[in-house]
Amino acid sequence: MLKWKSSKKSKDRYQVKLNKFEQELNVLKTKKLQYLEGIELGQLPEGGIFSETALRSAVKAMMWRLIAGSVTFITSLKFSGSLATAFRIVGSDFFPRH
Repeated sequence: MLKWKSSKKSKDRYQVKLNKFEQELNVLKTKKLQYLEGIELGQLPEGGIFSETALRSAVKAMMWRLIAGSVTFITSLKFSGSLATAFRIVGSDFFPRH
């Protein structure tokens, strides 16, 4: 009799978990159908997430040049083994002669 009660408790506990997972699955299925039908799932704030300004563009450009220069410097140093050569390569990248 004791074994039967503990089995029933286990069954009830797992049934609760199963019901929870089935509810979550139904929510996901609904979202999938909405997505497939072309309904927007989220709304962006008015005007988008951010606004692009001249200052922001300039900072992004400078940061990308810094990252690219660093990669070029490290790669040049690794292959040439010379600091002077690595600096010349990076310098020519930043200050090209026309």
